[in-house]
Amino acid sequence: MKKIFVSLIGLLLLVGITACAAPKGQAQYKSIVADYTKQLDTAGKNGATDLNTQANANVQGTAGLDSIYKSEIAKMQTISDAATKKLDAVKGVDESVYTKQLANMVENAEKPIKSAYSANQADLTDSEFENELNAGKKLNGKKVEFTVTDIQPQMLLGFDLDAGQHLNFVSYSNPGYKVGDKLIVRVDYVESFMGSWIIKYTKIPIVSITTSTSK
Repeated sequence: MKKIFVSLIGLLLLVGITACAAPKGQAQYKSIVADYTKQLDTAGKNGATDLNTQANANVQGTAGLDSIYKSEIAKMQTISDAATKKLDAVKGVDESVYTKQLANMVENAEKPIKSAYSANQADLTDSEFENELNAGKKLNGKKVEFTVTDIQPQMLLGFDLDAGQHLNFVSYSNPGYKVGDKLIVRVDYVESFMGSWIIKYTKIPIVSITTSTSK
């Protein structure tokens, strides 16, 4: 009888401790989620800014842009892994619940980075661009990736970066690139001149940054 009584007391104590621990675990869980939501939100905004800054300096074309993007996404994964480690240690919280919530947090936080990446990607290669110009298509606003094959600093229409067969990407001042650089630019204006295409352009990035992971 005494053993039964002691066992019953032990069971009651265990239930009481569990009941007390659950609210504490929930509070800890909410605190961690709030902290890492803020961290991910900030990292998403900073990641998009970093991607745009590096994309502007990128002279390796698509390969360089892809490398920058992967680096920014890896930073988000590091934060996610740290959050998972902390949430794993919280008692009384269903792992499937916080795993799903964390995945949603990361997905939302990555949106500005993915938006910047998408906005900076080329629509056309230089050869595709030239073929479509020759076919009479209007391509203002398209983003083109090209390799600088020659530089003509004294062109009548401005500072000329040669590409393709007859492509001349022209600016009023020296943009600071060299032969062999791979650039992604937005086409602002195109005209035909003496058998060549004269292209006014804007170097990427072209994207606005807004995000929130809060729901």
